[in-house]
Amino acid sequence: MSIEQKVKSDYVSIFKKSDWELFKLGADKYFESAAELKRKDIASEEIILPNLKKKDARLLLRNKRKRLFIGLGCELLIKAFYLKSGFYINSINNKKGLGSNAFKFSELTDADIDTEKTLKFDLMIAGLGELDRKVNERKKGKVDSQLKDALCIAKVFRNKEAHIITKGHKYDRKDYNEIENGIKKMYEIWFSEKLEFKISFEPNQDGIFEIN
Repeated sequence: MSIEQKVKSDYVSIFKKSDWELFKLGADKYFESAAELKRKDIASEEIILPNLKKKDARLLLRNKRKRLFIGLGCELLIKAFYLKSGFYINSINNKKGLGSNAFKFSELTDADIDTEKTLKFDLMIAGLGELDRKVNERKKGKVDSQLKDALCIAKVFRNKEAHIITKGHKYDRKDYNEIENGIKKMYEIWFSEKLEFKISFEPNQDGIFEIN
């Protein structure tokens, strides 16, 4: 067994419905960090780089981490919702003929499940309509558009911020209002919780993450 295989073996699992609370807790903490992280949490003193036109790099690194935490939080939260609803988050070994991105525990057996991989983020977003259709026994599933938009933005954040770093990122408060409102919808619709959520970006602005 290679060192890579050895480390991977620590993550082999078929996730069950009871695991949803742990995924939800992880998401909570990522969102809390995204909301409240300050420049001083990156470093106590300025970090000056010539190719950033001598701007303090702490702000760039703080904002990058906020976006990454938003992406990671959303991925864990949608997985918590799938599990809580009685659906697999593990990848399926053979999807032929099944025609869905959302599989109930009762529809498959553990032999159909890939213990080393979970469903990709984009497939889980695409599967939300199918999940709703099955849970609520509708002819066609429904997904809140604001919630879905926030997930799509978060997916980009997770993919890009985890793999590259750029010198700047256009800041538009409206984009983050959409993210905040979409995440609040997730807590309300998926978990029947009221979330107060504000991501601090402006100087002297305090972030808020409170579940009521």
